[in-house]
Amino acid sequence: MSADIGVEDGAGTGGEVVAEVVGVTVESGLRGRRRTWVWRTATAPFGSLPPTDGQAAFVVEQIGDSTFRIPEGAGFRYTPPEGEPVLVDATTLQSTDFASIPRYMSWFVSRHGRHTPAALVHDRLVVGDMSLEERIAADRAFLAMLDDLAVPPVQSRVMWAAVTAATRMRCSPRTRLGIIAWGVAAAAGIGLLVWGLATGEPAAVAAAVLLPVPASLLWGRQWPAGLIAGYAVPVVAVPAVASLAGYWCYWLVETAVKSGRRLLRHNRDKALPDPIPYQGR
Repeated sequence: MSADIGVEDGAGTGGEVVAEVVGVTVESGLRGRRRTWVWRTATAPFGSLPPTDGQAAFVVEQIGDSTFRIPEGAGFRYTPPEGEPVLVDATTLQSTDFASIPRYMSWFVSRHGRHTPAALVHDRLVVGDMSLEERIAADRAFLAMLDDLAVPPVQSRVMWAAVTAATRMRCSPRTRLGIIAWGVAAAAGIGLLVWGLATGEPAAVAAAVLLPVPASLLWGRQWPAGLIAGYAVPVVAVPAVASLAGYWCYWLVETAVKSGRRLLRHNRDKALPDPIPYQGR
């Protein structure tokens, strides 16, 4: 299956998804001018692969339930305000899952959408043996690309905070310990907020509201991302619990159906599918 990512409604022939061109006005901080980012027709700072100098086409091939790759001969380039262009093709990015969004966050942002070009470039930039400084630079580039793509600012900052948390979890024991301690503080803050609202204790509510500020210092120099994450957690928690409850309802029904199918004579020697895992796609 091949598709141009960043699509709206509509389908073409041969299994290709056809994009409806939608323009979004973006404020350019470098020049103070306004420009419009449009799929296929005005895609700067993303463009075609050298030696051509055209608009970018974001073409992928599905190779697994949640895994994609860029076909041979396809790809695009990202030209940052400073530095060398970043090429994204079958050689430089062998596979991707787009944005690594947990299922409990899918109500807020999907794995693919307007942010897809930024997610692909971020996947291209992040490699296993990177230093903390290199990962921080890649995460900053991700945020800049989200702004270029006119991803709404609240959504883009929460996405940036999420990749920053992943960076700090993977780079060193010290940064990992900070994120774990921050997670404990976030859980305590949510509990304090719930208790304060339930008992009518304004001091507890105020403490819970202010707790993300000192807790963000556990993110070190990336404390702005920690501050954003701290205030995003309570918003995410309620839908996450509902999502998990809904999944287990599905799991019980799917498991019961599988057990019933197993009783049928013609299914006894067949490998019947299991329920989709919570993080499955």
